Amino acid sequence: MPTLFIYGTADSQYTGKPVADELCATLPNCQSVEFTQSGHWAFLEEPEKFQQVINDFISNKIPNS
Repeated sequence: MPTLFIYGTADSQYTGKPVADELCATLPNCQSVEFTQSGHWAFLEEPEKFQQVINDFISNKIPNS
């Protein structure tokens, strides 16, 4: 099952990049996307990028990380 993990650069160590890396290392079809202008609320802090990433993921346009 394809999995998308979105995290913000300013997110905490419990929900940010360390968790994305760990999950994507264990899930065979996992992709992670970092939002550099966000914390935990990427969909509010970068709504245009968030929408584009979701659309690309659904359309299978995000390369595997």
